[in-house]
Amino acid sequence: KSEVPGGLCDKDVPPVRQLGDGHQVKCHLSDEVLARMGPVIKIAAE
Repeated sequence: KSEVPGGLCDKDVPPVRQLGDGHQVKCHLSDEVLARMGPVIKIAAE
């Protein structure tokens, strides 16, 4: 939230964005900011 100006996260639902490999995200952050972030959830290989 601190990366998004004007309290946008509290006012508007972000659009769905395609990230590739079937992944989607609803987020106001720019592609550049998302690219710098590490994964939050890791799923063990099956």
